[in-house]
Amino acid sequence: MAKPRPVLITRPHDASDRLASELKAIIPGLNIVQSPLIEIVYHSTVLEFGDFEGIIVTSQNALKSLGDTIKSLKGKTIYCVGTQTAKIAQSYGLNVVTKEHQVEDLIQHLVTLKPQTRLLYLRGKYVTTDLKNRLKQYGLIVVEKLVYEQNPKTLSTQAIELLNSEDCLIPLYSIRTAKILTQECNKRSFRNNTIFCISQSISDAFTLNWKKVIADPPTEMSFPHQIAKISLDLSQ
Repeated sequence: MAKPRPVLITRPHDASDRLASELKAIIPGLNIVQSPLIEIVYHSTVLEFGDFEGIIVTSQNALKSLGDTIKSLKGKTIYCVGTQTAKIAQSYGLNVVTKEHQVEDLIQHLVTLKPQTRLLYLRGKYVTTDLKNRLKQYGLIVVEKLVYEQNPKTLSTQAIELLNSEDCLIPLYSIRTAKILTQECNKRSFRNNTIFCISQSISDAFTLNWKKVIADPPTEMSFPHQIAKISLDLSQ
């Protein structure tokens, strides 16, 4: 079997570790370099949940921001985006009503459900979709609370060495990361690499003329297997 293409992971620390473990379970010995381009910084925020029928989270970081407070939400209704986000919510006894793959799917689900009281949306500083105002158009009342920030980081020395020496595969999971990576690569003259994007909008946000592969299907559970397959296919 040909040597699989190295993988550069740019996700935040915890998500990067998880993806690396999943990939190594599929391809033992796979050369993986982790260089998070976003640092998650949580806010110290006291939240009151009693007045809300349910909570909206589009990222697992929103749940992690709650710390021990999340234990008090057992039985609370929660609407999630992402399988991992839903797993964390369920592990604390929250009532996961929906675990959509994308924010647009969640919006359509909430519009169909039409909750009659206020919803609390826990979010990061940077979001792709203005969920609050999108839902407001359909008469849903959403209160936003900023609970974490996504601060940019630079490529590590190891990542720069990899990009200078080998063609590699780079999975991108967010528009913000795609933009940061574009900026980092524009500082240097790297060879063309391959980008694995979980959506077309992420592909559009990475503006270098590199080969791009869009996830198919766009489901979180399938991403590690898709990345592993692409890594092997590129080595042929």
